[in-house]
Amino acid sequence: MAIFFPQVAATLRVVWENFGDDVNPLLKAIYTVPVQGNRVNVNINSYAEADTFELELDYKVFPFDPRAIRSLQVSIHMEDMERLEEDGAPKKIQPTDDNRMFMGFADEDEMTFNDNARSVKLKGRDFTGLLIDAKWPGRLVSLDKTVMTVLNEILQSLQATQDIFVENRTGLPVLPILAKFFPDFGKLSGKRNAKQRETYWDVIQDIVSKAGLIAYIELDKLILTKPRTLYDSSKAVKFVYGRNVTDLQMTRKMGRQKGFNVVVRSVIQKEVVKVEIPKDSTNLPEGGEPVRIAKQSAGGVVIDKSKEESLAPFLAFAVANVRDKAHLIEIGEKIFEELGRQQIEGRFKTADMCAPTKDNADFNLLQLRVGTPVSIVIGIDDLEKIQEKADAAERLKYLIDRKWQSQVANVFAQQLGKKAMPFYTKAVSFTMDAQNGFVCEVEFLNFIETSGKGLGI
Repeated sequence: MAIFFPQVAATLRVVWENFGDDVNPLLKAIYTVPVQGNRVNVNINSYAEADTFELELDYKVFPFDPRAIRSLQVSIHMEDMERLEEDGAPKKIQPTDDNRMFMGFADEDEMTFNDNARSVKLKGRDFTGLLIDAKWPGRLVSLDKTVMTVLNEILQSLQATQDIFVENRTGLPVLPILAKFFPDFGKLSGKRNAKQRETYWDVIQDIVSKAGLIAYIELDKLILTKPRTLYDSSKAVKFVYGRNVTDLQMTRKMGRQKGFNVVVRSVIQKEVVKVEIPKDSTNLPEGGEPVRIAKQSAGGVVIDKSKEESLAPFLAFAVANVRDKAHLIEIGEKIFEELGRQQIEGRFKTADMCAPTKDNADFNLLQLRVGTPVSIVIGIDDLEKIQEKADAAERLKYLIDRKWQSQVANVFAQQLGKKAMPFYTKAVSFTMDAQNGFVCEVEFLNFIETSGKGLGI
């Protein structure tokens, strides 16, 4: 069993309220305040949402009334220090770019004074929140520029995000212009038409989804990269129930998901290619025609099946590293089949800060993000004995007798012996508490949740 020595630190960048004094230079300066927190929690959420943090401080390390603060930027640093001492002195975490795991701003504070404690609690979001809060002014976006250029222009047009720049991690030296994947917008003007009640984040996500890419905020950069919906299963982070996993919960939904189509996009040789499944499939029984469903009344009653059928909803995916259109169709078929199976989802906790991947490389769990593949297996001792049970009912009884939670036991009893499929990280939470130590809680599922918002389908 690995031993970890986690530590956390926070750096606050404070601008004080000037209370009408616009002359005093001391009240215009940015003050950097390093602090040690009693408890820190960071939640990594989906790319459509802002990541969040909660930092609880002893008032003596931050002896200021939060109401005197105009703005407060927060950086959180976390690291396994590997030992308690170094050269005879206590080893203390030093905030660096390498161990910085969160950067954002506080938008809520709370002070608690009682006989037991005096504390300040700060809550906030990463810089995604700035783009979510800002309403899009409705200006047109030129389609004759590259994705990089347009996204940088969008960030520069908002004062709060002028220090954020786009970083290209797609592996593509030159990205296509927007007109390549916006053929249905503004044909006469060459502009992308604005929609009502859009935010800056809506516009960014709409642009990159059509390009077959994803965008998300990482610290103080907007990362543009290839999607992580389909990872190499050999890179899945390995968790073993009974070793580095506690509080494992699983739920299996038995019903098949019916009445849907799949659209898959990818950038192939600088062109965005789109296929629809099952319409473009030649291998599926449903291939050749899109799935249609009967329209229903408000009460759920089918209205004349023969006349009132419409296209079923499209679930959209963007995938990377595709050779050609035939390869993209094959990937789309696999997604279609997986969505049709039962859905398995769950959560687990671990106190470890490092875990092996399936190809035995070390993975820093502080780097877990939405979409990261994970594999969950049974401890070797149980696995060897349960394989002697040929019948799924016998395997289930074996696990139940050993106090396995019933839903977890049911999933493992049914899936044992079949080809293991990777799960995908749905959300992850990191908590460091001065009394209880480090905990990483992971929510996972067997296929990526999707949204049809802004996809133009």
